[in-house]
Amino acid sequence: MSGGAVVILFCALTAGIGFVFLCVSFLLRGVAAKRERDCTVHTVATVVDNVYSSYDSDAPRTWHAVFEYTAGGRSFRKGSAYGTTKPQFEVGQRVAIRYNPDRPDEYLVEEQRTGRALQRVFLAVGAGLLALGLALFLLRGAGKL
Repeated sequence: MSGGAVVILFCALTAGIGFVFLCVSFLLRGVAAKRERDCTVHTVATVVDNVYSSYDSDAPRTWHAVFEYTAGGRSFRKGSAYGTTKPQFEVGQRVAIRYNPDRPDEYLVEEQRTGRALQRVFLAVGAGLLALGLALFLLRGAGKL
């Protein structure tokens, strides 16, 4: 494989990985927007536990708050989908949440911003890699690489 082909392959891979990261970012934002749109009923949940767990033995362990709340006359106990390196909430703490009146087991914690931060990281990494791949390709085309 010639040097020019290697550069083009590197540009394509870099831009392609960036595009995938951007797609994941938009997917995460879409899921969050749907949840924000659907979860309209305000209530207060109580943190009943903080679970220290890992989904994968190779992944770092994280803390997940467990919330208990009442919706439509039923009681729900749900763990947070977002883990943190330290417990974000204390057991017994009361937290403002919103739940979906059509699916009361679907909720969002109003002060939990972990999902937004993750979406922004994917957006920044994706945009950076895509821009780098395109810039390298254009530099190669202009004979500067």
